[in-house]
Amino acid sequence: MTTAVEDYIKKLRSPQKEICSEVRRIILETVPGVHEQMKMDAAWYEDKVYLAALGEHVTVGFSLAGLSKEERFALNSGEQSMKHLTIKSVQEIDEQWLKKILRKVLS
Repeated sequence: MTTAVEDYIKKLRSPQKEICSEVRRIILETVPGVHEQMKMDAAWYEDKVYLAALGEHVTVGFSLAGLSKEERFALNSGEQSMKHLTIKSVQEIDEQWLKKILRKVLS
């Protein structure tokens, strides 16, 4: 069965398509059974993490609850309750770091 998130990713152009596919794979492997939905033109996971293709990059947003000061500092700009990571290529993805943050935010 194809989900709305899969449809969203299929319609993207490169490199956003490959980046989103890889980040989604990491999310689904790291947090099996996570609730995934499309909302506000982005893929959302438990309303705590989002994945969105914007311009020439992909943004992965995280709820700040449970993250240390160092982990929050590693993320780009954002609001008081969420910050994001900007990814411009698949090679920029630090899978181990991303898994660590996902476990904290989505657990």
